[in-house]
Amino acid sequence: LSNNVYIQKLKQELKVTKKMDHVNIVKLLDLKRTKNNLYIIMDYYNGDNLETFMQKYITKFNRAPSISLIKHFAVEIISGLYYL
Repeated sequence: LSNNVYIQKLKQELKVTKKMDHVNIVKLLDLKRTKNNLYIIMDYYNGDNLETFMQKYITKFNRAPSISLIKHFAVEIISGLYYL
């Protein structure tokens, strides 16, 4: 894709995501373009991603997460995907 086509696709996605409101989806807020760069402005999320959380959990408890914790995360992920 050319840069212009790519930027147009990002702008279309921005229009759609600005309307979204779901706790499990980080919002795209804006796009800023300079001569050499394109910046994607998103909501700030204060916390670990799922991979880091699991690594810390395994290190702390020296075992895999329980089935109930895995189910919890699966339900949250599915909830966000279903919203889309």
